[in-house]
Amino acid sequence: MKGGIKAIATLFSNRGNAYRKLGQLDKAVEDLSKALELEPQEVPMLSTRAGIYEAQGEYEKAVADCKKALDLDPDKKNAKEILARCEAALKERKR
Repeated sequence: MKGGIKAIATLFSNRGNAYRKLGQLDKAVEDLSKALELEPQEVPMLSTRAGIYEAQGEYEKAVADCKKALDLDPDKKNAKEILARCEAALKERKR
């Protein structure tokens, strides 16, 4: 059954990435969230969703995804970059 869950998560993730490429960010987040419900430890899915949240200006959500991704993989360069940009944006927003 575990293989089936992973396969379904991968399908949601792939469709989410397709929506992202089409600029349909709300649909992309929805599918990536479904994928992460099934496979919450998937660092690439977390960092992809974080990037979408960043593009939507949802910096708090992006920071949360990046922190979780970095807890799982401290060397994930993309998550570090998104985290730095979003934390800077949040600081700027508070000014």
